[in-house]
This record gives sequence, C-alpha cells and structure tokens, in this order.
Amino acid sequence: MDKSIHVLGCGSIGLLFASSVIRRFPKQDISMLLRPHHRHRLNINDGCNDTPETIQCYLQSTYTTSTKYLNKCNPVNLPAEIIGERDDEIKNLLLCAKAHDCKHAVSSISNRILPISKIIILSNGALAIRDELKRFFPSNQIILASTTHGAYCLNETTNPDKDPSAFQVVHAGNGDTFIEDEIISELLNSAGLNSFYVSESQMNIMLWKKLAANCAINCITSLHNIPNGELDQLKYQKIIEEIIQEVSAVAIAENIELSDALNFEKLNDFVYDVIRRTSKNKSSMLQDILAKRKETEINYLNGYIVHLAQQHGMPAPQNKKMCSKIFDLCASNK
Repeated sequence: MDKSIHVLGCGSIGLLFASSVIRRFPKQDISMLLRPHHRHRLNINDGCNDTPETIQCYLQSTYTTSTKYLNKCNPVNLPAEIIGERDDEIKNLLLCAKAHDCKHAVSSISNRILPISKIIILSNGALAIRDELKRFFPSNQIILASTTHGAYCLNETTNPDKDPSAFQVVHAGNGDTFIEDEIISELLNSAGLNSFYVSESQMNIMLWKKLAANCAINCITSLHNIPNGELDQLKYQKIIEEIIQEVSAVAIAENIELSDALNFEKLNDFVYDVIRRTSKNKSSMLQDILAKRKETEINYLNGYIVHLAQQHGMPAPQNKKMCSKIFDLCASNK
C-alpha cells in the first residue's frame, strides 16, 4: 500500500501527527490540506516545482518542558496545499477535521478520492462521522482510528519577532493511537505516536471508550473552562458517572456481543485514565468555546448518544442536558 498521506484538518491533532512524522521521516510523502482562508500561512516555493509549499509548525510538550521552549525550538516545515487547487489522487486521507466539518471537508476533495483510496477517521466522534460517510463511500474505504494523545493550538504567538502565520501546537498529553490499518500504524508508531494496529472488533471497543471519554470530558471542561485534569475531583464524579452510565447502556444495546468490554466499570476506568494522562490538555470543545466558534462537536458526541438512545427506546437525560447547556453556552458566547 502507498504510504503517502494527506492530512485534512489543521487543528492540534492533525498538526501533531504530521509534525511527528516529518521530524522522524523528513522525506515522507505527506501534505496538509488547507482551506483557502489559510493561504497566508503558506511559505511559497518561489516557483520551484521540486520544492513543495510549506507551513511552519512549532511543537512542544508540556510534560517535558515549559511553554518558553516554543521560542527556542526549530519549526517543522510541513508540505501543504490549498484545497481545490490540485486534482491528483489522494491515497490515504487522514481525517482530523472537526466532526461537524468532516462531511463538507471530504466532499470538497471527493474528486481526488478514488475507489482504492483510504479515508482514515481520526476525528472525535468517529462513529457518527463513519455513519455519515458510509452514505457516500463504500465501507471498505473507511478506516477507523483513535488516539488518546492530548494537544491544543496556541492562538497567539509567544514571540513577537516570530512569524505570526506559523502554527503553534502544545502536546499536552502523551497517549496511544489505535488504527485498523497495519502499514499506517507502523509509520505512526515509528514517528513516536505509540500506534497499534487493531482489528475491527477491537477498534469498535476503543471508539466506544473514546466516545465515553469525549462525552464526559469535553462538555464539562467547556462548561467550567478548565483543563482535563481538573475533572479528577469529587465534585465532578457524579455527573461524569451519570454520563458514562448512559454511554455504556447505549454501547451495549448497539453491541450486545461486546457487553463485557463496554460495561460501566471499564468505561469509567478508561475515562479517568484519559483525564489523568491528559491533565494539562484543553479539550477540543473547550478550544472551540474559547475561540468563540459557532459550532462544537456536541452533536457527534453527547448528541450521538441521545440519538442512538432514542432509537433503542432508552433515556439519556444527562447527555441530553449536556447538549442543551453547550448549545446555550455557544449562543451566549457570540
């Protein structure tokens, strides 16, 4: 299989993965797909066809060094292109866009996705995104992935002398990556992203665990404007457990054969492990709230649980309440 990769979604995870790969393998065929309004971030190649246009990304880790390191480290130059300006085939699409942007983002490059292309979903809400994309692409083209790495982008440059067009990413939690594709998994693992190849059944379990973590962590950290680690307090325990209990009930209803792997105790242990391993991370939803974006991923996380619960005739009051509170927060945050 061709290991060339196009990364769709220049958020923290997309930049973290691409930067990690390029640092380890400078000649790896990888390209960031930028929307036209990010054109100003491109470093133009002066017309040299052999040199791709690039974007700069400063990457640092909060668990190994202070944020001042951003002023000292060398940037990673990531090959990049503007969506709509090329028509060559995309072999492997690493989808890291926001869940609510994924369908539109993929449709914008659908002419470059051939029957042999792979669409690797690494975004939060992967189960809901998969259900959407299956209406347009065969199931065998859709590869599921999951990561517990925590990362966030800095909105402003920390050095006034540095090019403000450069991306700055903080790797705020060292986690693991799981993927249904063995070759891409080996590449990511060699790049230091702790990647493991898993079967379809194993991936299904991992994505339900990740969904439980996202449903509990993202909405609560957004409502209280706190990093993930602050959730490891008694005052948040009850609401976290109620959210996880509802997720577990829906997961088991969807996957009776995996009822033991998706029970409350195992999901709860996983969620708190993620909270502790990404304690300094700001959840993706909190980043959206702080950036005053009009939408969050709530419909693809807690909203997905509410949707499936209704299909099974089950209640999911706490997840439904979280949806309402996030909607209200976005409405008041304009």
